[in-house]
Amino acid sequence: MASLKALLAELASYVLVAVLGAVLGGLAASAWQGSRYQAQLAELRAEHAQAIAAAEREARLATERYRESERNAGLARDNILAQARKESDAEKQVVVAELAALRTGAHRLSLPVRASAPGPGAVPTDATAAGGAGAARAELTAEAGAALYAIAADGNAGIRDANTCIALYHAVREQLNAASE
Repeated sequence: MASLKALLAELASYVLVAVLGAVLGGLAASAWQGSRYQAQLAELRAEHAQAIAAAEREARLATERYRESERNAGLARDNILAQARKESDAEKQVVVAELAALRTGAHRLSLPVRASAPGPGAVPTDATAAGGAGAARAELTAEAGAALYAIAADGNAGIRDANTCIALYHAVREQLNAASE
């Protein structure tokens, strides 16, 4: 039994060394794995921070492009509206002058007319009555001429307003397209 005890005592020291080696090896492996994990985690955090910084830069640049485009669209709008106001004011002066001239009789409006032949459905046979050379004309009264001219002037103003609206649309669209590039 003494030899068994001696053998066990001798094996116990080997087992103790093996267990201690296993524990130390496990701790070393754990420390190595932990440091590797920390290194990977630090690398991922650095990449994430760079990605966030790049996204923030891109967002800031996009915002600056949009604001610049917005400023340019505003300037284009202001220029178009100023030009339209200038043209409208000039046209209003012409209209007022022409209406005054029509109402005072300085200008007169007349329309070509056909003389109607006696009887229902009769057709005139001469060139003068049919509107050819030297056709008959009917002069409008001053108020009727002014009213007719005012209708045409209102139509021109409406067309000018529509063209201004179209020009504004194109200017804004151009600026937004430039901002999105």
